[in-house]
Amino acid sequence: NKKLQEMELRSKIAADLHDEVGSSLSSIHLLSAMAHNKEKEAGQKKLMESVSTNAKETIEKMSDIVWLIKPVENDGESLKTRMEKYAFDMRDGGTFRLKTDLEVLRRIELSMDQRSNLYLIFKEALNNAAKYSNAKLIEVKAFSENKKLNLSIKDDGDGFEYHSSNEGNGLNNMRKRAEDINAYFDIQSVVGQGTSI
Repeated sequence: NKKLQEMELRSKIAADLHDEVGSSLSSIHLLSAMAHNKEKEAGQKKLMESVSTNAKETIEKMSDIVWLIKPVENDGESLKTRMEKYAFDMRDGGTFRLKTDLEVLRRIELSMDQRSNLYLIFKEALNNAAKYSNAKLIEVKAFSENKKLNLSIKDDGDGFEYHSSNEGNGLNNMRKRAEDINAYFDIQSVVGQGTSI
């Protein structure tokens, strides 16, 4: 059983590395090759800026993966700190206000799977809200109710017509990650009134 668990863990890490880092590294490789073959200086500059951006994203993704698999003394505290840093970094580069209340995370114990999937759901939801919703305010809240942990990401942005049959990759990934930790995933969105996950 222990060997099976180890193999499953290694497979998961390999899949995460492939999905999260592999695509960025491929992009860096292609852009570098194109920059090498470009003759115009302006074109080279733009390509090299893209290489730099992709390299930075790759470093951040690798940092996330290393953090996700590294044992820590207090998983909840570690998760709270990581989520807040990510959220405030995103706010600093955006045009929205941010409210967070993640204090409850200090008092809970999480397995590596729970910590990993919760964090990646949070990242995907916050990314979507920050990039596509035109929100003025994004609220991230964790709270305990009936001995269950709840995570809520709400925005007051554009909203969209949501149909479960037409979920994109991001929503599908969030739903799958929730299922992996026996969590309930729910999304509510109304055009002109924002989205709640």
